[in-house]
Amino acid sequence: MNRYFERYAFAQPLIGKAPAKGLSMVVVIPCYNEPDILPTLDSLLACTPPPGEIEVLVVVNEPENAPADVQQQNRQTLHSLERWRVTAKPWFALYSTYLQLPAKTAGVGLARKAGMDDAARRFEQLSKPDGVIVCLDADCTVAANYLTVIYDTFYHNSPPPIGAVVYYEHPLPEESRLRSGIVQYELHLRYYVQALAHIGYPFARHTVGSTMVVRQDAYLKAGGMNKRQAGEDFYFLHKLMPLGEVAEITGTTVWPAARPSDRVPFGTGKALRQWLQNPPGPYYTYSLQSFLDLGALLLIREKFYRAKPTEATSLVHSLPASVQAFLQEQDYSLELARINRQSTTLAIYSKNWLAWLDGFKVLKYLHFVRDHFYPNQPVVQEAHRLAGLRWPDKALPPADAEILLYFYRQQEKDN
Repeated sequence: MNRYFERYAFAQPLIGKAPAKGLSMVVVIPCYNEPDILPTLDSLLACTPPPGEIEVLVVVNEPENAPADVQQQNRQTLHSLERWRVTAKPWFALYSTYLQLPAKTAGVGLARKAGMDDAARRFEQLSKPDGVIVCLDADCTVAANYLTVIYDTFYHNSPPPIGAVVYYEHPLPEESRLRSGIVQYELHLRYYVQALAHIGYPFARHTVGSTMVVRQDAYLKAGGMNKRQAGEDFYFLHKLMPLGEVAEITGTTVWPAARPSDRVPFGTGKALRQWLQNPPGPYYTYSLQSFLDLGALLLIREKFYRAKPTEATSLVHSLPASVQAFLQEQDYSLELARINRQSTTLAIYSKNWLAWLDGFKVLKYLHFVRDHFYPNQPVVQEAHRLAGLRWPDKALPPADAEILLYFYRQQEKDN
């Protein structure tokens, strides 16, 4: 058995029953203090069944020191799941487990890891490295073709991708204040990814936990899911993407709930809670100029391959001041020397250079230039500017948050 399971996996197997020989996909759903998980299961039940056996694993979890009301809700959830299994008679195998996690590490990352590790373990038992692990959340619904489109992406393409992110849309609430918040927040998420794509960053993908899909062998190669209490999806996908193709699945849809929450320190729930607590106003995002400046570095990155120190210095001085300052702050000359030492070919250099400018480094850059060069700007303003640059052959929509969001959604679906 792969040493990942001996050294790094969540130690406790969650499903006592052996996997079916024809198992093709396992859908993992972490569930914490969630009163409304049944619509998620109902939407999976309404899906067209794909070939092979499908398992759905709900990981009901809480920290060891969880308040009494959370414990009570989780017990109620387990009861509801068992009752639903009996009454709905799902065509897929539904498993649920209850975990009390250490207070220091409890959270969505560890719960997701426990479920994904168990899914990977089951495929390992079947000697099925191409088995597909699907991530979903307990407050999502999915389109009827959700499972068949994912199946086709991984089993009908040659070669198949190592992972994927599924197209998503937040349902827009009727209440105007909350609607305005979720519209601008989702616009910010799409603007961020499309700005990176516009400047040629190869790892421009949405990092939403409920949209992630990964092959079992790639999951193990990436070191599995992490234990982060928030942002586990961002960190996992940015470990996965350098390993191979992470596809964008746009032929189906996940609808994550749009609701305020204090469960995690950042993300949709936190953003909406802050939005409602603050006076009405625009949602702010990174300046478009921050991305455009970074694009200048991406454009000349291969020129640094085997460049002499004087040549490298000259190249850096040709870049925008914001990028020059960031490179100095990051000791780029030392990093570049290391990258070149470890790179015997241009292809290896390119891989190593992008490993240096990974998703975390990009985020550091954006925060650095936000603080020292380009303050955050209203998302509608920046998304409107980007739309004109990114899709010059399309009719530019007006600078209205909701119209822009629909425009961005359509461009991503058409991609």
